Amino acid sequence: MSEAGPSEVTIARIQQQLILLLHAQGCLAATEDAASKCTVPHCKTFCAVLAHIEGCGDETGACSVEHCTSSRQIIAHWKSCESDDCALCIPPQAS
Repeated sequence: MSEAGPSEVTIARIQQQLILLLHAQGCLAATEDAASKCTVPHCKTFCAVLAHIEGCGDETGACSVEHCTSSRQIIAHWKSCESDDCALCIPPQAS
């Protein structure tokens, strides 16, 4: 019996979070003002998450800040993924 992978809904949710994280990273890098003026839904939320992650000392994966743990896991995967056909990374690479 083979082990089932993540559902399509889970993959889509992770892809969306990755896209938002990459967008927020771009907003933060553009100018100090860009993130506060951005109209992309949830950009400000994920800019705040990225700012939090920089100083988050939680190595246990139990941080209580919303989106911290999942974002750290998604970013770690994104940075280390070497698969040419990764279901999580291909759509964000194409955008």
